[in-house]
Amino acid sequence: MGIGPNVLRLYCQLKREGIFDNVKSVMEFGSQEFSAACKGHESAVYELARLFGVKNAPAPVEVAEMLDCGPAKPLYEMLGLSYASLDTDGRHGALPWDLNFVTVTPEHGGKYGFVTNHGTTEHLINQWNAFKVAHDLTSVGGYMLHCLPFMNYLDHGFFSYHPNFFYALATANGYDVLGPWVTIDDSLNHYIPYDQSIFKYINQTGNSTMLVILRKTGPDPFATPFQGVYESSRTTENAARYITVSASARSGGYETDLSNMVRRHFYRAKKVVVFGASSAGKAILRQLKTLKFEIAITDNNPAVHGAEIEGIKVVAPDTLKGKGYYVIIASQPGYHEISRQLVEMGYSKYADFADYRLLPELM
Repeated sequence: MGIGPNVLRLYCQLKREGIFDNVKSVMEFGSQEFSAACKGHESAVYELARLFGVKNAPAPVEVAEMLDCGPAKPLYEMLGLSYASLDTDGRHGALPWDLNFVTVTPEHGGKYGFVTNHGTTEHLINQWNAFKVAHDLTSVGGYMLHCLPFMNYLDHGFFSYHPNFFYALATANGYDVLGPWVTIDDSLNHYIPYDQSIFKYINQTGNSTMLVILRKTGPDPFATPFQGVYESSRTTENAARYITVSASARSGGYETDLSNMVRRHFYRAKKVVVFGASSAGKAILRQLKTLKFEIAITDNNPAVHGAEIEGIKVVAPDTLKGKGYYVIIASQPGYHEISRQLVEMGYSKYADFADYRLLPELM
């Protein structure tokens, strides 16, 4: 797919938010080039140069030539990042690796602070190995950016990708998740936070991309994900095949699979509030009570304030503001309204709250 103008905008945002501050090296899947859609977006390159403190940015004619389907390497080097890429064609100095089969060698293992996948893995049949390679190349604390087909892209590759795939990767491997974001139409210079309500706006004749960033939080080997909605149906023998984040990555001595999952999704969570005094909220409270978290429950309905569920009093949402709770939204019909409410209260989606459907093990 190549690097599009939406990625240039994303890089600007990531720099503003400090994501690139400790990144010194980049490894790209594919001998990446700029897509044809980047023509005319020289201003994004100069904004990146400004944000990175580049003193001698290339002349406009050089930038225009680079964006005219040129290789991506000069952009990263202009930003002061060491650059490497891998591709079966070996173009632009890429390591001639085949992601269907390659094993990361010690000289490259854990060496890269930013590993990108700008439309490469959808062309590979061996998805497991490709995402394992991304994990193995990334340093602890480093980031993996996946920018992949989401909607349409008919016959472009073997696969398209959905949010549950990345959440499953994050759950199994303890990744922090930034995003996801999507484009409504890849011919436009934009990306927006993913929400199920956007489907009615996506151009049904255009192509839509999903962008997600995964942060590697520990040194554990790559763990194979399992789609959460089917976890409860596995036999014990099958479940035992799936390794988890090691005991060294846990804190507080939590031993249950549920506790491990919660810590992988919400590694900073010491206090959890369930939003929604519903049957789902009651079931989640019952599970959370087995863990060493401080727990609360809240609801927007004043009629239930003061009532007890599983021995915990229901309180008003505003009484919890600023107290460091991670919020699990337990109201499926009201998810979008509650999500907007939490954002207005200063919470960040995924960093501070999540829909309980992303955590099927809680049910």
